[in-house]
Amino acid sequence: MTVETAVTCTVLRKNDKTASPMTKALPSKVATAKGLFPGLPLLHRSQVPVVYQEPFLLTGYRQHDCSYLQCLQYCFVMNNEVGNFWTHFLPFCAWLLWPYVLSHYIDFADPYFYPLLCFWIGACTYSLLSSLAHALGCKSFTVRTIGFMMDYHGIAMYAFSGTIVTFFYLQPSSSVLGEYKWPIIILTMIFAVNSTLMCCLTRFFWFKHRYMLRILSFALPYFMTSVSFAYRLKVCIATGNDCMEETLPLHFAGVVLTFVHIFFYVSKIPERFA
Repeated sequence: MTVETAVTCTVLRKNDKTASPMTKALPSKVATAKGLFPGLPLLHRSQVPVVYQEPFLLTGYRQHDCSYLQCLQYCFVMNNEVGNFWTHFLPFCAWLLWPYVLSHYIDFADPYFYPLLCFWIGACTYSLLSSLAHALGCKSFTVRTIGFMMDYHGIAMYAFSGTIVTFFYLQPSSSVLGEYKWPIIILTMIFAVNSTLMCCLTRFFWFKHRYMLRILSFALPYFMTSVSFAYRLKVCIATGNDCMEETLPLHFAGVVLTFVHIFFYVSKIPERFA
């Protein structure tokens, strides 16, 4: 066990009263994975260090201190992280194809579509960094920590690019927000840096409330993303103009899905009842 792992585990145990004892030795009886690479060990919560444990998840943990090849193999067998990996990696593959599909309809050399390219970069960065964080989380404590810190950075970039694309495309024709373009962009950058820093700190401090704090740290970036939409909706209700009849349901669906995601992320349902 490295010194930094021991120090961090001590901090986490002080913040998590229910944490299992640290152990590096594997019991004589270990479950094995089923899938493309059968035989990979799957561990119980009590068999992995505290830094690898997730709330309410008892089984299906990958062996820690894996090689990069084993990390890749774990992506093709059933375990606690396989769903997290593929639900980020497949969207990343789809995002890579997105410019090619749109290039048949729009000219990306036109400055009008620069905000769209900005959003594409943010979406690719977020989905790629998150998939790598989940795939390499069993490599080592250091790689796991750096990976998830980069994951938080990817989410912040996604929130920043979302603000850019909504600011330039969702403003009503009579909007005065354009006069405050640079202050809004700079403020959004500050919020993105702040949310990344806060999420990184929750890996070492305030461990008991880490999920709630991570959600709250992205509340301000989400607020900035929603400003243009809320302003356009206000104009629509007040004047009947710029109502986005075709896309309005999609925007509302996005808001609903965001709060559904927050509920499941903070409440840890359904794993809470496992």
